[in-house]
Amino acid sequence: MVTIKDVAKAANVSPMTASRVVNRTGNVNSNMRSRVLRAVEQLGYVPNLSASKLRASKGKHWTIGLILRDVSNPFSAELHRSIEKSLRDSGSLTLTASNDDNREYAREVVMIMRAHQIDGLIIAPPPGSQSYLTAAAETGLPIVIVDRPSESDLIPCVISDNYEGMRQATRHLASFGHRRIAYLGDELSAPMIARRDGFFAGLDEMRIARDETIVFLDQVNPNQARNTVSSLLKSPNPPSAFLGSRNRINVAILQALREHGQEKQIAMIGFDDVELAAELSPGMTAIAQNPALIGQIATGILIEMIENNHIDGQTVVVSTRLIPRGSGEISCSSQYVD
Repeated sequence: MVTIKDVAKAANVSPMTASRVVNRTGNVNSNMRSRVLRAVEQLGYVPNLSASKLRASKGKHWTIGLILRDVSNPFSAELHRSIEKSLRDSGSLTLTASNDDNREYAREVVMIMRAHQIDGLIIAPPPGSQSYLTAAAETGLPIVIVDRPSESDLIPCVISDNYEGMRQATRHLASFGHRRIAYLGDELSAPMIARRDGFFAGLDEMRIARDETIVFLDQVNPNQARNTVSSLLKSPNPPSAFLGSRNRINVAILQALREHGQEKQIAMIGFDDVELAAELSPGMTAIAQNPALIGQIATGILIEMIENNHIDGQTVVVSTRLIPRGSGEISCSSQYVD
């Protein structure tokens, strides 16, 4: 078995210097670092992080489980990147999985990760009971929930202000004279319910009567949303504005508006920013979440829990931001504001 002493000898450095490079501790000049890394590669050395963690007074190397809804989703991807980056400097490893909003599968993945001796867990749990997470937390496993409220005082959570973001979007459209605002969303998770409630609150504050014929709470896939928008645009009294509740629904709304040549006559705001939103004509006005900050905060809380054996069921709410780009600023008189 190749040891750190073998690496040090091959790189012509001291074992202490080789250890610092491998474990990412202390300062080592670039020349020595390159020699050590080259020796590691040539010899096939694999550091024993479990052993080094036991030797450290406060373990610097952790194995962190990360379970998100869908790592291909832009929000989840940026959240994943932020958490990974926050852990990188400590030399920690992230085991990542998607749960596809399937509670039983999420429960199974948590069990598998625990069998691999993870030191902590960051998870965006599917809708439904979080009893499996509470049970894991009661055994001492540090857990932080993201993008969902927590059901347990043992588990902190970091979430977006979904309610306020959608309330702001509704008021923004109303400020341009819109009274027939169509809403496309669902009620399958706590964030989506909060966005629905924020939409209704915005209508109430602006004294706009709720019209159930243009409120759709069953829009779960883009094709369905695209057909819904198309039908509304063909109706005798179409909406003057649309609100999309998530990024893939937003894209579907934009596609339908363009298909009907209405993208400059009918206003639209999407919850969640989408790639190239600013490059459209008009650019898509969006309620942007901050997954990078959510990831940083969640990682910081988890590290605090791991290092200090500290339990704090706090809830951190991260603000959203309205980004006006044109689509949400089209007035009810159908004159595009460039």
